Amino acid sequence: FTLAVTPIRVVCQNTLTIGLGRAKQKWTLRHTSNVAGRIQEARESLQLTYAYADIFSREMSALLDQSFTDEQFAQLTAELVPESQSEHEGWQQQVIDKRAQLTQLFCEADTQEFGRGTKYAALNAVTEWADWYLPVKGDDTGGVKRATRLMDGGVVQQIKSKAYAALV
Repeated sequence: FTLAVTPIRVVCQNTLTIGLGRAKQKWTLRHTSNVAGRIQEARESLQLTYAYADIFSREMSALLDQSFTDEQFAQLTAELVPESQSEHEGWQQQVIDKRAQLTQLFCEADTQEFGRGTKYAALNAVTEWADWYLPVKGDDTGGVKRATRLMDGGVVQQIKSKAYAALV
């Protein structure tokens, strides 16, 4: 059981990943017979507050209020997916393909219709790409590897955090 202070209302894996990644404090306990008393202890130790949610709401509103051009997004994708240092043509093509996927999500995807052309849409495009387009090594029948990677944070969370920091 994990209790975390986060401004994210979890409705899917994306929001869970962002919420856990942005959590200021986390408190974890194993499921035992005295778990109920421990939950109250967690609430007190984490000092849950609405102020944190208000700050996050203001941050997202600010991103929504700031325009973000295709050129600015291209610069962001260059930071997130840097040029390959390999001379192997396949690696160079992977960089081109990843950047093209990101650009398509920002410029054309229905999922970015709300807020299109803003920093908010840029963040959401990067989040969608990291969660659903970033390749998973090996066979991922049923999406188990992708789901595990999302829960573990790692490279997916690093990409999202880097994009968030660049946009805020």
